Amino acid sequence: MAFCISRATRDLCHKNDKLKNIELKSTALIFTKSLFIGGLSASVAAGDTDLFSMSLEDLLNIQVVTTPSMYEQSIQSTPVSTTIITAQQINEQGYRTLSDLLAAQRSFYVAYDRNYSYVGVRGYARPGDFNSRVLIMINGQRINDNYYDSGFIGREFPLSMQAIERVEIVRGPNSSVYGSNALLAVVNVVTRNNDNTKEVRLTAGRFNTYSTEAFISKALDSEQQLTVSLSTYHSDGDDFVYYPEFDSPSTNNGVYQNNDGDFANKLFLKYTQRAFSFSAFYSKRIKDIPTASYGTLFNAQGTEVKDIKIHWDATLLHDFNNDIAMTWTFYGDRYDYSGDYVYDYPPVTINRENTRVDTLGAKGVISHQINSHHLMYGVEHRRDHSFQYENFDVEPYFLYEQNRGSQHFSALFFQDEFASGNHWLWTLGARLDKYSNFDTSFNPRLSVQYNTTDDSSWKLLATRAFRIPSLSDRSVTGDLNAETVKSVELVYEKLLTKNSNLMTTVFYNQIDNLISFRFDEDLGETTAFNSKSNVNSRGFELEYRYQMKNQLILSASYGYISAQSNNELVTANSPQHLLKSNVLMPVFDGFWNIGLNAQYLSERKTVFGDWAKAYFLTNMTISSTDDFSEKWQLSASLYNIFDKQYADPASINHTQTTIPQDGRSLYLQANYRL
Repeated sequence: MAFCISRATRDLCHKNDKLKNIELKSTALIFTKSLFIGGLSASVAAGDTDLFSMSLEDLLNIQVVTTPSMYEQSIQSTPVSTTIITAQQINEQGYRTLSDLLAAQRSFYVAYDRNYSYVGVRGYARPGDFNSRVLIMINGQRINDNYYDSGFIGREFPLSMQAIERVEIVRGPNSSVYGSNALLAVVNVVTRNNDNTKEVRLTAGRFNTYSTEAFISKALDSEQQLTVSLSTYHSDGDDFVYYPEFDSPSTNNGVYQNNDGDFANKLFLKYTQRAFSFSAFYSKRIKDIPTASYGTLFNAQGTEVKDIKIHWDATLLHDFNNDIAMTWTFYGDRYDYSGDYVYDYPPVTINRENTRVDTLGAKGVISHQINSHHLMYGVEHRRDHSFQYENFDVEPYFLYEQNRGSQHFSALFFQDEFASGNHWLWTLGARLDKYSNFDTSFNPRLSVQYNTTDDSSWKLLATRAFRIPSLSDRSVTGDLNAETVKSVELVYEKLLTKNSNLMTTVFYNQIDNLISFRFDEDLGETTAFNSKSNVNSRGFELEYRYQMKNQLILSASYGYISAQSNNELVTANSPQHLLKSNVLMPVFDGFWNIGLNAQYLSERKTVFGDWAKAYFLTNMTISSTDDFSEKWQLSASLYNIFDKQYADPASINHTQTTIPQDGRSLYLQANYRL
C-alpha cells in the first residue's frame, strides 16, 4: 500500500494434561473416526514427520487448529471450514509466495496487476481493493495495515516462505472473533519454532530472479528458544510487456520495457522463555510499475512503490489452574508507504504519495473449561495514535492533499463451545466493536454440528461480519457506511475409507453497503460510494482427498459460484467455475517427490464490461528428500508448464481492461542444513 494467543494456548494444552483430557473426552470435540478437511497438526507442520509416512487414518488422531476460535481444537470441531497447509506441502508444491499457496486452494483465486497480488474468495474480489476484506495474520497477529486495510499476499508479504511452519485458512466471515476485515476469510501464517535448525536457501529463476534466505532456530537452554529468519529477493521482471490499448507510436507501440523490477528484504525474529514470547519483523519491498496506472506516463522509468512494514508483539501466558488460561498480548506496528508516479503535465513531473500509520494495542483472552463447555472471552484495544497521508508534486513542489489524525477502537468478544449428548456440538459467539470515529458493530455467530455414527458429519453455520471503511476510503469520501455480510453455510463430510474422504458445502452470502470507486468526470477525481445494490453470492463446493501411505497424496475440488448484483462494477472479477487439483507422490524409490497442481478459472467480467478469458494452469515441482541427502534439499519448479497466455481483470485505475501474466518460468532451489 497484526496469535501468539493461539500458539500459547496450544502450548498450554500440551503441558496441561487435565485440560486436554477434558476436551478429548467430549465426543463432539474429537470422535474416533471423524473427517479429514485437509489439515494437519502442529507436530506434522513443524516438519518432524513426513506426510508420506502416514495414511489418512493416521492423521485423524493428530489434527489440531488454532485460528477459528483463538484456542486449540480438533479440526473436525471447528465451527467453520478450515484447511491447513504444512511446510512440507509448501516446499514440495513449489509455492513461492502466499499468493501461490492460496491460488491452489478450494474457494480461493488470485489476481496480479504487476504491482500487488489480490485474493478472491467464493466469487468476490473487486479489482484493486488491496485485500481489505480478508484478514491476514502472522502467529495470530493482524498484519493488514491500518490505513488502506491492505492484506499482503505476494512478494510484499513480510515473511520468508522458509520461515513458515503452516498456514491455517478459515473460509467465510469471522468477525465474531476477529472484528473488522474478517469479512470473507482469515489466513493465519504460523512460523517455525522449536526445531533447532540452521538453513541457507538459494533460489534462481527466469527474469534474472534470485533470492537468498537464512533460517536459524536454536534452543538457548531448556527454557529459552530463539528463531531468526533473513531473506533478500531480486527480480528484473519481464523486460517486454505489451498492452494493445497503448499500441501507438507515441506510447512505444504499446510495449513497456525494463520497468518490472521487484526487490524485497525481510527480517523476522522470535524469542520464547517458558510462558513469555516476543516476536518482531521488518520488511521492505520496492516494485516498479509497468502498467501506466493512474494515468502515468507510459514506458517511463521511475514509477514505483515502496512498502515498509515493522511489527512487534509480546505475549504472556498465565495458567490460573488446570482449567483456566489467560493470555495477554501487547503489540506495536508501523506501516510506511511511498509511491512515485511519473506524469507529463508537461513538463515531466514526479507526483509522490506518502502514508504512515503507527499503532499500539493490547489483547487479553481467557480460555476456560467447565464440564463440556469450552469458554473463550476477551477484550482488545487498538490505537492508531498517528496517521498521516500526503500527495504532492516533487519539483516544483505543489501539495494536493494532506490528512493527519488518530483513531482507536475497543472490543469485547465471547464464545461458548459445548457438547449436547453424544452427537451434537454447538458454538455460540459474538463480538462488539466500538470505534472512536465510527458506529458500534455487533457480530454474532452460531454453529451447529451433528456427528453421525457412520463416519460422517453435518455443520450448519450462520454468522454476520463487517468491515468499517478504511482511512483511505474515508479520505476519498467521508460519508460512508460499514460493509456487512450475512452468511449461511451447510457442510457435509464423509470418511469414505481409511485413505479417503469427501466434503461438500453449500453457502449463501449477502453483502450490503459494499464500498466501490468510480471516476467522477465533473469533479475530475475518483470518489467512493456505498453500493445501493447488495451482492448475493451463492454456490457449492466439492472436495475429495486421498492419502495412501508411502504412495500418494491427492486433493481435487470444484466450486460453482453465482455472484449477482444490479451494480455490475461490484461483481467484476468473479469466476463462476473453480477447479483445483493437487498431487504429491514419491518417485525414484523415495529419493525425490513430485508435486503437481492445476487450476482452472472460468471467464471473469472486467470493470469495463468485457471479459477476461478462462484459463487452465499447471505447475510442477520435483524435490529431493532426506533419503537423497540429509543436508541438501534440491528442487526444480516449472510454472505455467504449457506456456498459457492469460490475463487478470484490471481495476478502474488502469487504461487496460486486463493485465497479462507471466508465461512458462523455471526456478531452481538449493536448501542446505548446517
